[in-house]
Amino acid sequence: MIKDYSWIFKLYKEYKMQKGKEPFFISGWDIDNENVVFPETLIKSALSFPYAESMEYNFSEDLHHLKLMISKYILEYEKIDLIEDEICITHNATSSIYLTLYSLILGGCKNFMIFTPVYFSILHTINDFNCNLFYFHLKNQDQFYIDLDLLFSQIVLNNIDVLVITDPIYSTSILIPDDVFSEIINRCKKANIWIVVDSTLGGINWNEEIIRNFSKKKMDILKNIEKKVIISSFPKNLFLNGLKYSLAVGNKDIMIKIEDLSCKVSGSFCTPQLNLIKIIYDDSNYSFIQHIATKNLEKIKNNYSILEASLLGTDWEVCSSNSGYFTMIYNVNYKIYEIDSQLFVKEILENHDIRILPSEYFNFQYQNLYGIRINLLKDIKSFLPILIDSIDKNFQRFKYLR
Repeated sequence: MIKDYSWIFKLYKEYKMQKGKEPFFISGWDIDNENVVFPETLIKSALSFPYAESMEYNFSEDLHHLKLMISKYILEYEKIDLIEDEICITHNATSSIYLTLYSLILGGCKNFMIFTPVYFSILHTINDFNCNLFYFHLKNQDQFYIDLDLLFSQIVLNNIDVLVITDPIYSTSILIPDDVFSEIINRCKKANIWIVVDSTLGGINWNEEIIRNFSKKKMDILKNIEKKVIISSFPKNLFLNGLKYSLAVGNKDIMIKIEDLSCKVSGSFCTPQLNLIKIIYDDSNYSFIQHIATKNLEKIKNNYSILEASLLGTDWEVCSSNSGYFTMIYNVNYKIYEIDSQLFVKEILENHDIRILPSEYFNFQYQNLYGIRINLLKDIKSFLPILIDSIDKNFQRFKYLR
């Protein structure tokens, strides 16, 4: 059963009605503009096009020239060999996830196992199609260790058709280690099940010099299995949340199914989206894009260091993140089931004008330590003293009475 977290948004709406302003959203998906370098010239180019182009219909199955352009770019700069037929372009990452799961369901898949934490759309899509949903809960107490023997014993026990994982682990920005990833893929192949890798928040590896569409090491590993779909959203690495697209990659047959559904479900692309793809994968823009990404990565890593230092001497720790721009802080003394989260979220919102998303919102198991998602491209210095002081000194007030 999918848990109901509508109370989180109800509290937010009530706050806005009462105070007539937006709170500071430290867990949110948007970044603070002043903290980020945007590719302004590329955005302007994407929004500039001949009038006649706005009258054209372009569906996913029509974008052969763009897929060829993408495959050449990925081969040149990421050293990953993908042919045009292995790539599907969709409107956004949520569409890629929905269309992938829908295609697998139409193909007869019924039983899905999901790593948690997880993006809400994955759960709701599977649930909406009345399929069987099984969870494999990762725990912050053991640094999100993946017990592969336990995982695959549950896969066999529940006759799983599809394993869905997020890499990096959703909202923690922790990449699954290459050796663990390799073993997951090998075991999926032996079990003859599908693997869906949601890498939507991937591509910004803190230990690399460039941003990517896909991890080369993991794509090399994925060559060993036929039943696979990998999803990425390169514009997210440039924080173009209002102007984006997504890539789904897999074998030719599943890509054809996804493209066919895309035409029926998502319709045609708007011209700025297609222009953005042309611009991003134009060789002449590569150095400029990578330069911008490097500047933003410096900010992300610096804010992470500030957050880490701010938690010293408190009852809170930060995830050992190594990718992306989200992380989680969690209380070392209390588990999710021990805290009245509604009371805590309301307190922080009403008394400090700070909006948070608690870790259970991302389907962390209730046995996990209580956590809060942090966006590392927010104005860390302005909210940290208030937040840390409040939650560290008063947090036990929100413990359920037993």
